[in-house]
Amino acid sequence: SKYMKMHLINKIILFIILLSLSLSAQEKISVEVSVDKQEITMGDLIKYEVKIKADENYTVFLPELGINLDKFEIRDYKTYPPIKENGYIVYKIDYWISIYYVGTYKIPSISIKYKTPEGKEGTIKSEEIEIKVKSLAPEDTKEFRDVKGPVLPIPNYRKLYITLGIIGSLIAIAVLIIVLIRYYKKRKAGIVEPPPPPLPPHEIALKELEKLLSSDLLEKKKYKVFFDKLTQILKTYLEKRYNFPATDYTTSEVIEFLDKRDVEGGIISLVANTLKLADLVKFAKHTPEGKEIDSAVENVRTVVNLTKLVSYALVSQSAEEKK
Repeated sequence: SKYMKMHLINKIILFIILLSLSLSAQEKISVEVSVDKQEITMGDLIKYEVKIKADENYTVFLPELGINLDKFEIRDYKTYPPIKENGYIVYKIDYWISIYYVGTYKIPSISIKYKTPEGKEGTIKSEEIEIKVKSLAPEDTKEFRDVKGPVLPIPNYRKLYITLGIIGSLIAIAVLIIVLIRYYKKRKAGIVEPPPPPLPPHEIALKELEKLLSSDLLEKKKYKVFFDKLTQILKTYLEKRYNFPATDYTTSEVIEFLDKRDVEGGIISLVANTLKLADLVKFAKHTPEGKEIDSAVENVRTVVNLTKLVSYALVSQSAEEKK
């Protein structure tokens, strides 16, 4: 009995020693993780910061840049030079991550391996972080957001667009003057050949749409190429119809511009739904269903038919009657 008591006391002492060593090691190395926001809209970027603080004599094995974060995708990252603070070394890595699922998900913990000066190896884990992901609500078009790439400085090309627009207008005026001079010269000579009227934007858009539908892109399941061409048709039409550089605007910028122009809410919803679906196909690897494709095509056709200028329609009708 006395031997059993001594054996039990030895085990308790050994446990206390091991526990104190473990706590001592944890005090000499720690890992903290944080995010800039815990409630996002699907496709938004989250800044996920990993900060490791370790004794300067510890060897720390930093996490791989391509770590597995379950359903979260790493879109970009940035590593910082280690900083020495009061006998500790601070390591910092920033990840920009996104997720394309709706609901509540946790960024999983990451493991940091280290080695003590005595050569003992160990692992410390970070905490999990809960993220709430909301869907892109089609009824609130002002809240639409793009599925974007890494957060990088976006150059402002608007001044360039204005300059190019002025240059283009001057060139168009010069061409018009040349055409008119030739026309009046031929008229004086008794030869009248009026130039053919240009096709209105809505006719061009509808012809391009039919051309796209007659292609084999859907048959070959080249959805990304198909939706890239579909959005190009829609944005090109909107650019000519409302006189703004829609082809260079993001989805949210297009919606914001149309809203400021007091375009009907129903039209804005059709445009937003189509561009949003196209963004998911092009950037989030979404495979569209047949109904989604048909709906997107019909949205473009409806937008064009409901917003075409009456003057263009009258010109086209007049030209047909003369034929």
